[in-house]
Amino acid sequence: MPTHEASPVASVAAAIGARLRQARQRRRESQETAAGRIGVAVSTWRRMEAGDPTVAWGVMLNALTQFGFAAQVLALGDPVLDAEGQLLDSRNLPKRVRARGRAAHDDQAGAAAASTGTP
Repeated sequence: MPTHEASPVASVAAAIGARLRQARQRRRESQETAAGRIGVAVSTWRRMEAGDPTVAWGVMLNALTQFGFAAQVLALGDPVLDAEGQLLDSRNLPKRVRARGRAAHDDQAGAAAASTGTP
């Protein structure tokens, strides 16, 4: 019988579920209380803590926010922290940028006039 490794999504869901369980236990809350705070059934809360990746994203966000993890959630996908994306952007930048057409000339003239104080 072939063995299947856990998918990355399943691994992440399991890790988040374990962290939610730990956060709930540290606050001395029952699963019933935690589920009630975010307005879901206890069975949904249990599935989330068990790492079920089919739990709705909104439910997971609500739980994480209720336990004070909003800042960490907002850090997900932050462009400043996206080293791979920054590298790809830097590779795609043109070597030189030139102004095109009349609009660019007008913008440059307007900027020069503004810096000298002339209309």
